[in-house]
Amino acid sequence: MCLCAGSQVISTQIGFTAVLPCQFNNEQIRTPHVQWCTDAEIVFEGWNGKSYVGEGYEGHVDVPEDELLKGNCSLTFKNVRKSDAGIYRSYLLLRHAKTSVFKEWRLIGSVEVSVDEPKETPKKPTASDYAGMTSPQPLVRVVSLLSWLLFPLFSK
Repeated sequence: MCLCAGSQVISTQIGFTAVLPCQFNNEQIRTPHVQWCTDAEIVFEGWNGKSYVGEGYEGHVDVPEDELLKGNCSLTFKNVRKSDAGIYRSYLLLRHAKTSVFKEWRLIGSVEVSVDEPKETPKKPTASDYAGMTSPQPLVRVVSLLSWLLFPLFSK
């Protein structure tokens, strides 16, 4: 049923977008009902064109409905925060018969998210970075000019 068996680890940085991958075989499921959660809370739940986003995750996570209908239940985190680190589990709600009220949440996959501080990129120097620095250029120019002027006098 699941194409993301086992546990996966996703490493990302603060401020980036992260996708927690997960897919299921949607041939037998016409209206998928998926849930992503941590040990403490529901993060996202989507079913039949509706969705619920857990407190503190509003505008921060999503499983696009069109992808869910194709069997892609990957959870997308936008603007990752340090507090997003942890283990996330995805579940699919199964009904055992068309008329049955018996339902079961089946674990689809588990993803551990590791969040690092952003890596610093080397900064290109700007003119203000050189403010107050002494440069030998003017002195070199003066010496060069003097030697050009005085060279003919001493070369005779």
